[in-house]
Amino acid sequence: LRDEGRTNLPIYYARGDGSLARAAAFRDGNLRTDLLFSYFPNPGTVVYLGYGGGYHEPGERGRLKFDRVNDGFFMKLSYLFRMRG
Repeated sequence: LRDEGRTNLPIYYARGDGSLARAAAFRDGNLRTDLLFSYFPNPGTVVYLGYGGGYHEPGERGRLKFDRVNDGFFMKLSYLFRMRG
């Protein structure tokens, strides 16, 4: 792996003992997808809805067939109470 954005030099990382090791490319066969929807009906009020899914590519490399591993849904509602005085 190289830092192509700035210096084009190899990328190194620190090991637990303090020495440096050159980073190598790898492929783990995992895919993560996330979707976020937000709605702002008026200032101070917001609703977030989201989904996240994890997938794993079993077996042969190079085949684009993923098995679903986990799913997650969430919702957040925030409302600003204003005091008039």
